[in-house]
Amino acid sequence: MFALDISAHTNEYRSVHPAEKAAFTAAALAGSLLGRTAVPSLAVFFISCGLLLFGARVRLKILLHFFSIPLLFLLAGLPALLVSVVPDSAETLLTFTVRGIRLGITPAAAERALLLTSRATGACAGFAFLVLTTPVFALDQVFSRMRVPPVLRSLAILMYRFIFITLHTAETIRFSQRARGGYAGIARSLRSAGSLAGSLFAKSYTFAKLSHGALVLRGFDENFELVPVEYPRSAKNRKFILLFCLFLVFLLVLEAA
Repeated sequence: MFALDISAHTNEYRSVHPAEKAAFTAAALAGSLLGRTAVPSLAVFFISCGLLLFGARVRLKILLHFFSIPLLFLLAGLPALLVSVVPDSAETLLTFTVRGIRLGITPAAAERALLLTSRATGACAGFAFLVLTTPVFALDQVFSRMRVPPVLRSLAILMYRFIFITLHTAETIRFSQRARGGYAGIARSLRSAGSLAGSLFAKSYTFAKLSHGALVLRGFDENFELVPVEYPRSAKNRKFILLFCLFLVFLLVLEAA
């Protein structure tokens, strides 16, 4: 999480207007989720990753770290999409038997899993473009101009802040456990991980209350007034976003034809 936040402040697109990056992300998400085949979402994936790696100069390690968690969730659910009980007469790509039950992967299941995987990767890549190139205060400016209520924006900033509090608390607990040999073996590692999970919520909640109390003592009135930053508008970027949208519309029309 710290690496993602550092990337948002140090990439080559940090001075690009956040509204332009939000518009690109919105188009990328729409193109990934509306496609009937894997082609639009894969196009979004390669274009977004190309812009991040070669345009914004985001490190490949950070990009892979961003993709790791959503893809792990996706991989955990793929067996349920692919494998099903199939009759003897069904057309299958792969069959195997478990305790007398014939299981297999049908062409329809494989196509459905491929479509879901491509949509997920394309949407994650489009969202990564916004997260890895835009600081949170710049996003707050976009939400402010979209007339998002101040209370919702304040809640979002507080949640973002509490993520780092939780991560710092978890790292502190884990460091103390490692110093006491808490991860010396499999059994002790599992016990330490369970202890960490059990105490993390209580400790992070305590630190969050202290942080909120410090904000109140400094005059916090439940509304963050962030200093606005003027970003240059770029006609070149708007033309690129327009071409990107037209390209996605072209792919969607080809699918429907």
